[in-house]
Amino acid sequence: EVYLLLLCGSRREGADRHYLLPYLVIGVSTNYKTIPVAVQYLMGSYGAKDYGSLMALLVLAIIPIIVFYFSCQKHIIQGVVAGAVKG
Repeated sequence: EVYLLLLCGSRREGADRHYLLPYLVIGVSTNYKTIPVAVQYLMGSYGAKDYGSLMALLVLAIIPIIVFYFSCQKHIIQGVVAGAVKG
């Protein structure tokens, strides 16, 4: 029972970091938001969701990751292959 409580507590702390730190650093009254906070704003209240805006935001959030991967793909694959060689 104690382990389950600790596991739930650690999961809760991880979720708080996505919202608490941006509000402390950036502030609530600014126009700048992190991606998890912006997604939460698009979810709306009482379960109302604007799926078009939500998907557009998530696609825009994925684009820099894809560009980084394709620009560094050669080095990433070389590192994976070098780490997989048995010595």
